Amino acid sequence: ADSNACFLSCAKYRCCFEDDFDPISCHSTDFCNQIEVCETVFTTNDASDRPETHPSKELCSIDNLMVTGGYNQCSNICAGKLCCVQEDGAGGCKSSRPDCADFRACSILLEDFISID
Repeated sequence: ADSNACFLSCAKYRCCFEDDFDPISCHSTDFCNQIEVCETVFTTNDASDRPETHPSKELCSIDNLMVTGGYNQCSNICAGKLCCVQEDGAGGCKSSRPDCADFRACSILLEDFISID
């Protein structure tokens, strides 16, 4: 099975499996329970099961952000991880967390873009 495709399919449901799960800002508890299969995608510790390049790098690239739906893809995969790229303490987690290394690309969501008409 293509673990990268599975990861991308489950990315928008990542918030269901976060330590700070909130059914108001995420999905309902009942819904999250129905997609339990996605939990293994986010909790695997076996490096061989993980994609070589974290999907956030591609989904949060300038090229992807410029296509329809690209910003939402980046935002979904970075949900709950922006604290990794904010100044330590600003989002409730420290950038030194082991899983934060995968989310460096999310920092693009914090950039101020200038719109040129």
